[in-house]
Amino acid sequence: MKHLFSLAAIIALAACLTGCVQSDTIVSVNPDGSGEINLRLMMSQQALAMAKQQDPEGAADPFTEEKMKEIAGALGEVEYKSHEKIDANGYSGVAALYTFKDISKVTFSPGAGMDGQDEDAKPEEGFRFAFAQADGGSTLTVLMPVTPKEEPAEGEEAAPAADDAAPAAELTPQEMQMLTMMKAQMAGLLVSYRIKVKGEVTKTNAKLPVEGEPGTYELIRMDMNKMDVKALAELQKSEGTAMFGTDTPGLRAEEEGKKIEISFK
Repeated sequence: MKHLFSLAAIIALAACLTGCVQSDTIVSVNPDGSGEINLRLMMSQQALAMAKQQDPEGAADPFTEEKMKEIAGALGEVEYKSHEKIDANGYSGVAALYTFKDISKVTFSPGAGMDGQDEDAKPEEGFRFAFAQADGGSTLTVLMPVTPKEEPAEGEEAAPAADDAAPAAELTPQEMQMLTMMKAQMAGLLVSYRIKVKGEVTKTNAKLPVEGEPGTYELIRMDMNKMDVKALAELQKSEGTAMFGTDTPGLRAEEEGKKIEISFK
């Protein structure tokens, strides 16, 4: 099974869209548990031009209304409302709006609804939500994803536990060169997931507030333009698990499996 939060999965998401991708998802929750999902999905104009050359009939367009509605089907009990085409900084794409009546019935994983994503993914591999009201206030719970454990194939031995595994070797010059090239090829790649509560936050254990946006917190944000090669190497070696619990210019993410609670009124 594909690790949905591994570097490979994010690269696969970019590949399935035939070019460099920027994806920004904001889940906004009202005091009654209803809310909306704002999704911005963009590709470099150069990549889009190449896709159109390969498919003059337009079948390769990843931003059609039909495809935006397909995404809604992968988000749980949400309703597609609208979308509009956008252009910014050499990228073109779409801003789509979805609504929901109950945040606890929303669940999604990176690349939800996109071609090439793992349809057999388990719920714990994506974001999950719970909601409660008491004493005049509301509490939103966000359950961070858990990276699935790979089961060894029949006849193969299980991989050694982390404590028993040999320490990672230093990168060779060839590996550094390969990763530097990879980073250059993925320049502009941005994947962001944020949660926002509409009200005054009274208590929370969320660690990654978004500056200048009260009530908004980063869940995962990967910005390839700000990430250095060593950080990229750590992600590759750990199959993505190194991203959890990180707060650096190029990578911010809450801990794997963390139960985030945000109380607001």
